[in-house]
Amino acid sequence: MNPELLLKINGLVSKYEYPFLGLLISSILINQLTEFEFRGTLLIITCSILAVAYFFSAFGDVHNMPSIKKPGIDPKWHFLVPFSKKLVAISSAISCMGILFYSLQWPGAINQLIAGGSALMICIVIMLYLRHKNEDLIRQSLLIRAIALVTLLGYAGYFAS
Repeated sequence: MNPELLLKINGLVSKYEYPFLGLLISSILINQLTEFEFRGTLLIITCSILAVAYFFSAFGDVHNMPSIKKPGIDPKWHFLVPFSKKLVAISSAISCMGILFYSLQWPGAINQLIAGGSALMICIVIMLYLRHKNEDLIRQSLLIRAIALVTLLGYAGYFAS
């Protein structure tokens, strides 16, 4: 895929992180709480667009990665910075699709919720460690996205059992 397009997608996702999360939460609430005629269609469109955007944002930093020499981290752990960014993006995409599958009661929802949620929980631990070492290593919006999606997945998992 075109590297410039991936950088644009990554820039859009990082710029509009909070509106994307608000749109996801509002479409879930509309789907669960109202009798709006096109509520399933709204959820499908929202989750699908977010999943694609999150997935492609994982590959946007590949050609624009700064030098890995980060202060405050032992050099053997430098790989955690790009790894955690990619894992958050890919597991966010899986989580969005899991939320979509769960809300529409499609098969495979629980597997996606477990895979995306456990990967996001691992990412939260890694990102908290990296932010503790050096605050500039991980964007705060990535951490908030991971925490918000884990909360949504916990909500879905609570009602699934």
